[in-house]
Amino acid sequence: MAQSVPPGDIATHPNAKIVFNAPYDDKHIYYIQVINSSARRIGYGIKTTIMKRLRVDPSCGVLDPKEAVSPSSEPTLRMDVDCY
Repeated sequence: MAQSVPPGDIATHPNAKIVFNAPYDDKHIYYIQVINSSARRIGYGIKTTIMKRLRVDPSCGVLDPKEAVSPSSEPTLRMDVDCY
């Protein structure tokens, strides 16, 4: 049986949260840097509670050791979506 190995270290910038300020009529794109600071390959995924209101591209992927990626995040105003 294979031995379980804990996942490597992953860091994000910003490291706590992103705040989207109104108005949402203007297009705003924010970048989230995901950094693999370990010596092993890892997978990452970015989730949102309301997928139709926040677009992230790419939302998942694989990072080689010491590699970083900067997915874009964009809030969208969709009047046809019920979020409650």
